[in-house]
Amino acid sequence: MPRSAETTSATSPPVRPSFILSTERSGSTLLRWLVDAHPEIASPGEILLGRLCFDLFITLSRTVIAATGPDERIAANRATLVRVREIVDGIMAEYATARGARVWCDKTPHNLAHLTVLVETYPDARYVCLYRDGLDVARSCLEASREGFMAELVEYVRRSPQDLVGAMLDSWCDKTELLLKMELHHPQLCHRVRYEDLVARPADVLPPLFAFLGVAWDPGVLERAFAMAHDDGGGDPLIHETQRVERDRVGRGRELDTSRITAAQRTRVESLLRRLGYDPLAVTA
Repeated sequence: MPRSAETTSATSPPVRPSFILSTERSGSTLLRWLVDAHPEIASPGEILLGRLCFDLFITLSRTVIAATGPDERIAANRATLVRVREIVDGIMAEYATARGARVWCDKTPHNLAHLTVLVETYPDARYVCLYRDGLDVARSCLEASREGFMAELVEYVRRSPQDLVGAMLDSWCDKTELLLKMELHHPQLCHRVRYEDLVARPADVLPPLFAFLGVAWDPGVLERAFAMAHDDGGGDPLIHETQRVERDRVGRGRELDTSRITAAQRTRVESLLRRLGYDPLAVTA
C-alpha cells in the first residue's frame, strides 16, 4: 500500500530528493535499476530535472517574478528558485508517494549540463557521483553510436571528426571534471561510486550508498532489480537483456587505439584516470 504523503512545508518535501550524476555510458542505468529496486526509493526514467529547473527558472524569472531593478535581482533570483523547487517538488512527491517511496532519485546524465541551477534548487539533495574508466566509456559511446551519435556527443564529434576515440575521451574528461568539482565544492552532498567496484562487489558498494540516501540496506535489491518492472524512459536498452550484475564490460576499452590523441589529451586523460584510481593509458609507439 502506498504511504500517505506527510504534511511539510514547500521547502521540506515529504520525500527526499536525490540524483545520480554521471557521464553517458557509465553504468547509470544499472545503478538506477538497483536503486529503484529498493522499496523506499522511486527512480523514474531519465526525466531531465536539471533542464526542467533551468527552463522553469528562466520562465519564472522573466514573468511572474521579474525583477524591477538591479537592487532586487538577488532577492528575485532566490524567489524564483523557491518557486522552481515548489513546482518540481510537487511533481516528484506525487510520483514517489504513488510508488510508496520516501526517496526519489533522478538518473539523467544530461543533468551535468545544468548542475549549477540544480544544486541551487536542491542544496539539500543527495548526489551520487558515478565514475567509470574513461576508455570503457569511450568504447561504449562508440558502440552505442553506430546508427548516430547521441545529442550529448555531437559537438565533440564535430570538433574531432577524424579521431572519434579522442572525441569520446574529451567528452569523458569534461564531464568527469564537473563531477570532481561537484565533490570538491559540495563534499557533504556527494557520495562516490565507481562502476567497476559496483559490478565487482555490489554487496559491499550498495549498503553505504543506501545509507547515504537515508534508507536501510536491503540485499533483496540485487535480485529484485532484474525481476521487477521499471518505468520506461531513456538509458541503456541492453539493461533489458541483463539478469544479474555482471563484470563483462569492464576493461574492454583498453583495446581502443589511442595513438591519434594529442599529447595534451593524453596528459588530461592520464591525470583523471590517476585521480580516480584507474590504470594509465597503454604506451604507444
